[in-house]
Order: sequence, then structure tokens, then C-alpha cells
Amino acid sequence: MVNATWVGSPNYEPGRRGQTIDHITLHIMAGYLAGTDATFLNPATKTSSTYGIGATGAIHQYVSESDTAWSDADWLSNATGISIEHEGGLNSNRCTRACMDASARLCADIARRMGWPRLVHDGLNGNVYLHREIPGTDHTTCPDLAPNGLDYQYVINQANKILAGNGGGEETEVVTQNDINKIAEAVWQYKTHGTQARDRLTGIDNAANGANNQLRSIMGNLKKVINMLLRTDSNASGMLGIDGKPNRADLWTRIDWMDKRIRALIPNPGNKRPDKTAEMHLTDETIDRIADKVIAKLKLETRK
Repeated sequence: MVNATWVGSPNYEPGRRGQTIDHITLHIMAGYLAGTDATFLNPATKTSSTYGIGATGAIHQYVSESDTAWSDADWLSNATGISIEHEGGLNSNRCTRACMDASARLCADIARRMGWPRLVHDGLNGNVYLHREIPGTDHTTCPDLAPNGLDYQYVINQANKILAGNGGGEETEVVTQNDINKIAEAVWQYKTHGTQARDRLTGIDNAANGANNQLRSIMGNLKKVINMLLRTDSNASGMLGIDGKPNRADLWTRIDWMDKRIRALIPNPGNKRPDKTAEMHLTDETIDRIADKVIAKLKLETRK
């Protein structure tokens, strides 16, 4: 068994009412291990858990697995489950990796002793329950939805790796080389806007090969681009003066003007017309066309 420090809570029911253990219930303390110890040692609280795990990975045991802890707010779940509390669940107190790794080892140890080949969370249909899923509980964020809550899927995945005999490493490979070849071929042949991925990748590769040759030219033309953006003699901004003639303005004035025009085109979120907002979303094809035009214009300007 995994090593646990016996604390011993007075809050439990001897035996299991004739029930068989069929699941683990995961909890979050919304606090610290020391506070949980104090709560479970107080008979007036009438609450307990089978185990509790601290931020350092220390495991405390409050109730024997052969007895029933008072943890799940449901007598049947209590009688058929082993409950594990985890330190964390507060804005100021996160559930640590050490805590979750210790939980994975404990869960795997329980699973082996119970004869479960794998741990599965599927609501109340698997062998791992979340406290918030149990009927009758008012702990609606336990264990995963609380601030800095428990990453229960990480715990389950790590436990299953241990059960698979990999000690927390990778599970046995189930994807064959033939599967990999099929996936690779499907990606290679996949079409986007009528163009196969292989053609796009080939184009990217060719562009990369020519990048070094173009870099010096680009750097040489950078000054021209900057001068183009900062000049005040452009008539192409679309801005008109009070005389109706094109207004000459510096870059920052143009950006401010364009920003105001763009904002005027965006539908007001308060007008409750999400359908109109959705119509303004650009397709990949449109974005490609815009990008192509911008690049063409930039190339044209840098040649001047």
C-alpha cells in the first residue's frame, strides 16, 4: 500500500452496510491539510474523508477503508466509495503537482487492490466520482471548479499510466505504424480552398529557401517603406479636407482617422443584432485576398 500517516477521525460508521467498494470520490479541501486534520478530528463537525493529501504530497488517513467515511453527503456513495481530499481550492492556495502525483499513486494503489484495470470518470457510471456530481451535495465546485481546483483528469491519467506498468511514464503504444501512415497521407492530401496541403507545404518550403536571398533586398528597401509611411504628401488615405480635396496627413493622423472609420462600421453590441455582427466575419479566402493585395502594394512601393 501507499504510505499514509494515520490521523484517525472519530467521524465514521463502522463497516460498509454490506456494500462493496466500487468507486473513488475526489474532493478539494478549499483550504489546507492542517485545517482539514482539525476539522476531521472534531466530533462536532460530523464529517470526514478516507484520505487527505497535502501540498507536499503527504498523505493522511482518517478512516479505515473497511469503514464508512462521512464525505459525500449521500449514504450510498459513502458506503461504496473511498474518498480523497486534496489541499487547494482557494485563490491563495493552489492544488500542487506534488499533491496530484501523490493522489495518482494512491488511486492506482486502490485500483489494484480492488481489481480495477483502469480508472474511468463518467459521471456516476465510472469508478471515479467528483463530489459535485453526487446527488444531495451542495459542494457545486468540488473538486475541479473551485479556484485553483483539482485537475482530476491529470490524476486519472497518471494513475492509469501507473496501472499500465509504466510508473507514470507513457502508456503502451496502441497506434500502429500503418495508422500513422494513414493519418499522414490524409493530412498530405487534405484540401483547403481547392489547394492540397502538399502544394501549400511545397510553396512554403520554396519560399523559405529563397528567403535568405531576399533578406538583403528587404533590409535595403526598409528605409523606403518607412519613408513611404511617414510622408505627408500622400493623396491615397481617403481623407478629404474642408475644401473637398485630398488631405495630406502624417501617419499617426491617418491611423487615428482609419480607427474611427473602422469603429463606426462595427455594430454596437447593445443593439442585440448578433446575426449582423456574425456577417462581418471574414472568410479565409477573403483574408488571403486582402493579404495578397497588401503584399503586392508593399512590393510596388518598395520598388520606387
